[in-house]
Amino acid sequence: MINLKLSKRTEINDIENIINEKNKGDKKTQLLKLKNKIVSRYGTHIAIELLNRLAKDSYTLDEKTALQSLYFSKTKTAREITKEILDNLDANHSNVCLYCGIGEIDQIDHFLPKEHFPEFSILHKNLIPICGKCNEIKGSKIPGDNGIDFLQVIFDILPIENYLICKITYKNKIPEVTFEIEDKFKDNIVNIHFNSLGLSKRLEKKATQYFLQIKALKNEFGLKYAEDELERNLKNTKFYFNDFFWKTELISEMLSTDFLNEIE
Repeated sequence: MINLKLSKRTEINDIENIINEKNKGDKKTQLLKLKNKIVSRYGTHIAIELLNRLAKDSYTLDEKTALQSLYFSKTKTAREITKEILDNLDANHSNVCLYCGIGEIDQIDHFLPKEHFPEFSILHKNLIPICGKCNEIKGSKIPGDNGIDFLQVIFDILPIENYLICKITYKNKIPEVTFEIEDKFKDNIVNIHFNSLGLSKRLEKKATQYFLQIKALKNEFGLKYAEDELERNLKNTKFYFNDFFWKTELISEMLSTDFLNEIE
């Protein structure tokens, strides 16, 4: 879970420019009629910025199609918006997904899904760079509905203390790892996000892959080399991410449970 810096774009200017830049046609005609409603709905986005959630509005099929076309627009302004969002990423994070911290960013998610909130299709505050796996799981689910929710990584506030627990146990020299959210944060958005994206199993799978890499280094180059690699990786993850990042917690637990001597 990684925060994203807010772009300094002006959304009202963006929507006006995109509509003006679109070629003549039914969609442009429809969007001109909807422009005041879009601007009005942009005002309701303050609910998300104040850490609340937002109810969807209603549109005809033609209106919905026209609004969704804003995201797929080939206009200069639409291209600028998506480019700026990607350029706004922290280079230190090496293109890591903001939702899971595992996968590589290869898609842009609509936090409020364009299926239900087409008016926010090209609102820069609603566009979050994430990996394909997270986007697949999230799909068109509405944040806050039916007990499912996701971090709005621009506005939702991550705890300033450790919220992720990693535990490793060893059975017959085979490590077993679990990830969970600290009890005091069970009612926090980070826990709902964690469960909504199935992050426990996904992190455990990623950790197992890392175990195999470190074990291979030990077998090939010896114990000291593997120990040094763990220390280097821990230092790097703390520097590039933070003390609460899943890999920081994982390596810290590996070191504290004497992983390299526990495995064969």
